[in-house]
Amino acid sequence: MGRGPDGQAGLRPGVWLLATAAGQPVGALIGHVSDDRGWVDYLGVLAPCRGSGVGAALLRHSFATFTGRRARHVILNVDAENTTGATALYERAGLRVINRWDLWERLLGSLPR
Repeated sequence: MGRGPDGQAGLRPGVWLLATAAGQPVGALIGHVSDDRGWVDYLGVLAPCRGSGVGAALLRHSFATFTGRRARHVILNVDAENTTGATALYERAGLRVINRWDLWERLLGSLPR
């Protein structure tokens, strides 16, 4: 749920994009708009297709869609240490780091005494 451009509460459709090559899916982006921000929730490109422009095309298309829905900013989260090249893709698309944080995890089942 969110608010539309008229300020009324209601269901706001998400942004679902699918990239294909030779009729086969090769990448997808799922996002949504909240207030004046477009959020890229998930972006994935099949490993053999990475570096071919699929991710960049999905991002550009999402930016246009977000703009059409009156978003003024686009935001996404990324694991800065991933090895897929995602951070370089985002920088080439014009995104910049605005915040960093640590995520802590603990395996349960062997709790200290």
